Amino acid sequence: MNDKKLQKFMDEESARLEALECEDRGTPPVLPACPAVIIPGPPLREVLVMLVEVARRAYFLCDDTCEENGVLTVDPESFDALSKALDRLDELPEPEPNVYGTGPAKAEAYLRSIEVGGRNG
Repeated sequence: MNDKKLQKFMDEESARLEALECEDRGTPPVLPACPAVIIPGPPLREVLVMLVEVARRAYFLCDDTCEENGVLTVDPESFDALSKALDRLDELPEPEPNVYGTGPAKAEAYLRSIEVGGRNG
């Protein structure tokens, strides 16, 4: 995906998320293990770019993996690229004081805080 397509995707997703904030989806305002306050951190767009990068790297890892006689051979460069993308998620803030999570759990808590708190960006 080139930079213009990625930017367009990010703009569309931001607009879609903003529209969802204005709808009543009939879900509880705070989900279990979901903070009721907005988690400080990078702008929404940056978190979405991180998640898209994880998805892209996971796709290429699977695409570059070979199977022979029941043995999977993973391309080391693809594995390293996915690992680095996941490491970026680890840099997100913890969802609450004294609560520690994995990178994907932090991203989920961050996105849920936006849903609950109404932040966008």
